[in-house]
Amino acid sequence: MSFEVDFCLSRVLHLPKEVNMKKMLYILIATLLLSVFPAFAVDEAGDEGPSFSQTRLMELGFQVFKEAVEAPEIELEDTNGQLVSLSSHRGKVVILNFWATWCPPCRAEMPSMQRLYEELNDDGIELLAVDLQESEKTVKDFLEKNGYTFPVLFDRTGQAGAMYGARSIPTTYLIDADGMAVARVVGTREWDDEELYEVLLSMVPGN
Repeated sequence: MSFEVDFCLSRVLHLPKEVNMKKMLYILIATLLLSVFPAFAVDEAGDEGPSFSQTRLMELGFQVFKEAVEAPEIELEDTNGQLVSLSSHRGKVVILNFWATWCPPCRAEMPSMQRLYEELNDDGIELLAVDLQESEKTVKDFLEKNGYTFPVLFDRTGQAGAMYGARSIPTTYLIDADGMAVARVVGTREWDDEELYEVLLSMVPGN
């Protein structure tokens, strides 16, 4: 198990009994899932090697896929009760983040996610934060308390997280304007990074 899973699992064990088993079951199932996305190794990047943008993403700590893979479709309700699909964001670069309020590493990266959202949301970059199996009240109270305004979707059954192999959280996928998953990062990172901004903007069509 990764540090994030160990850390978050320890948090789960201190939850009230009625929600404890639900959270633990999700984590135990998720940790058994194998990822379907092959990635570049640091020293074996394939015959042609990574492109310039792929190299920059790897330097920034992303696991970059050898070949872009069509991102599995998801359609989930947002905090306004509206159904939002991943495919409805074609033409934009999507940062798809899986998280939960009870996970300390997830909470740690959210201020920088908010700053990224405020900086790049009008420039063809979309941030979608998928909450895993928590009540709407819990999530909405958390967002309001912290002043987060980026879009949050509810994965009530855990199916979306399972499809993306979110074995530990936070797990974040980078999806290009054609709906192809190109990279991911597992664990906390600082998202308000000027070098990352440059790479993301370079992926937006027309830039």
